[in-house]
Amino acid sequence: PIKLVTGFEKISIQPEEYVFSPNGDGVKDKVRIKLYTDSREGIVKWKVDIVDDAGKIVRAYDSETMGAELPEEIIWDGKDNGGARVEDGIYTIRFNILYDTGNNPVAKPKDVKIDTKPPEISVYIEDLYVSPNDDGVKETLTIFQNIKGEVGDRYIAEISDFTGKVVKRFEWESAPPAEIVWDGRDEEGNPLPEGYYTYEIKGFDNAGNSTLKRITGIVLVTSYETVSIVANRKGISPNGDGYLDDVEFVPSVSSVKDLEKWFLDFYDSQAKLVRSIQGKGIPPSVIKWDGRDDSGKVVADGIYTFVFGLIYKSGNHPTTPGDTLIVDDTPPKYRFVVSPRLFSPDGDGEADTLYINVGVYDVNDIDKWSISIYRKWGNRIDRTTVIKRYEGKGNYSSTIKWNGYSDPVPMPTNFTPPDPYTYKKVDGKWSVLVDSAANYVAELYAVDTFGNEISVQREFETDILVIPTEYGLKIMINSIQFEFDSAALLPESFQILDRLIEILEKFPNYKVKIVGHTDSIGSEEYNQRLSEKRALSVYRYLVEHDVDKERLTTEGRGESQPIDDNNTEQGRARNRRVEFYLTKKTY
Repeated sequence: PIKLVTGFEKISIQPEEYVFSPNGDGVKDKVRIKLYTDSREGIVKWKVDIVDDAGKIVRAYDSETMGAELPEEIIWDGKDNGGARVEDGIYTIRFNILYDTGNNPVAKPKDVKIDTKPPEISVYIEDLYVSPNDDGVKETLTIFQNIKGEVGDRYIAEISDFTGKVVKRFEWESAPPAEIVWDGRDEEGNPLPEGYYTYEIKGFDNAGNSTLKRITGIVLVTSYETVSIVANRKGISPNGDGYLDDVEFVPSVSSVKDLEKWFLDFYDSQAKLVRSIQGKGIPPSVIKWDGRDDSGKVVADGIYTFVFGLIYKSGNHPTTPGDTLIVDDTPPKYRFVVSPRLFSPDGDGEADTLYINVGVYDVNDIDKWSISIYRKWGNRIDRTTVIKRYEGKGNYSSTIKWNGYSDPVPMPTNFTPPDPYTYKKVDGKWSVLVDSAANYVAELYAVDTFGNEISVQREFETDILVIPTEYGLKIMINSIQFEFDSAALLPESFQILDRLIEILEKFPNYKVKIVGHTDSIGSEEYNQRLSEKRALSVYRYLVEHDVDKERLTTEGRGESQPIDDNNTEQGRARNRRVEFYLTKKTY
């Protein structure tokens, strides 16, 4: 039969996707290519070629391999004729049909793109903690993104809580921002609760490739920890004497969770940081400071401010309000003058009062001060008995007047004083006048509130005291020294006896009885003889130095008239004395 052909048949091709990704992930791994013709009769053969950008056929479909009947579609899996996956790129699909009429229509070529590479995404966070609590530190969290993709790629990012609930969502086309700043709030701007959060970003291209990146362990902190610290004293004196050399601080923190480090800083009065004690993790229960700066040198005296603080991973950094601590390594200042040097409290109107001009001062106040008067025997200060003591607290300045009488001393109940002047009874207690021709020491001691001390001494002497009695005048000297167990005078006594001679010259109309006394060591008979011999030795010295022997008599009384306790060394020393009784001559 004869076929009348009036024109060419119309054919076309149409891929369902213009981009696909034959990477075996199950998403757009193949492309369906639809084959269209307005006449399926008289087809002799057909052919579909897929060529690369160089014009090379990488895959061919035709009637010789698939049969003369034209399929509705063909499916390309991105592989070449040898079964190997072709490279990413743009490929052209060509389609033609040969009819029995000789017509050979060619379809308009169509391009498809193979893209097996997903968008490249990298994200990181420098610090996983965000603490939006208005302290100015870590108020927001910055997520850094480095993304390489193509135009048309899509990106979805989400922040979710520990249950997986999405609390904030972001979407972008083609070009996501390099940084995302999160303030700990949800989509509506509401503050989110404390806890752990996750950031996740996924990129999609048109080929169905996708990339997922996730950052877990983001910590949202909204509370603010509290801290306090107390010192065990108000100041220190770091001088190495073992007293108030350091200060102990006891810190208290409301939470140790995610605590990175702690610090205790000390500032001088100029707000200069002089010492910083630091540590990681939980602070110790007690922190000590020895008053040294960061170089190990003891800081200067002054008032220092200390601040204790914590640093958490969240950026929270609670600190204590500045409190003060005193450093005082300087002893008190003082003024200490004792006059006259020769003290003579015998009521004659000359040098009867000892003036003690004293002042003690410390910028941090005096804890206590005292002035103690001791007897001095030779080079030894007798501290077993304080003759007179003045004491007080706080800074002090005054002139103390002392009449020469001791603080109350214990006496036997049947004690009878040898004269009314040497011993005085006040409020039922006895006070004793200083000894004649004796050496004394006044010692000033002061300590400030930080344990810094001073101790200074001033020596003075008593003159030979002429004491009025009901029988006349009396001079009592217990500093005249003899050789041991002998009546021989020691040279140390010559100066005293010379002064005695000067005193006696003031009383030319008086007779003088020289009376020797001993302590109770030895027998009564022996002590009686020894006292007589010693009185006689003094007599001879006076006569040899031009005292009229007609004025002088001697007597020994042994141990019979003690004026102090023979059970103590000091008492025995005072009992070993020579007394001089002056009575007016009768004519």
